[in-house]
Amino acid sequence: MGESSSTHRTPITMSCSTSDLAAAEIGVFWDIVDCPIPKDLCPKSVYVKIKSALEYMGYIGKVSISAILIWIKT
Repeated sequence: MGESSSTHRTPITMSCSTSDLAAAEIGVFWDIVDCPIPKDLCPKSVYVKIKSALEYMGYIGKVSISAILIWIKT
């Protein structure tokens, strides 16, 4: 995914070496308050980019993405 802010994050390098792990279901929990979806992307394109990145690392299992919104009443 492209950088949408001035903060640079070092990517985590992972690979999947066993077929059991490669086919495992993957859950992504996205904090949409602290890390909003970039304005130039729609949620579907974010899903496609995350899934493609995981496939590139060797994961072939089901991917589910959940948007997390923690609302703290002050």
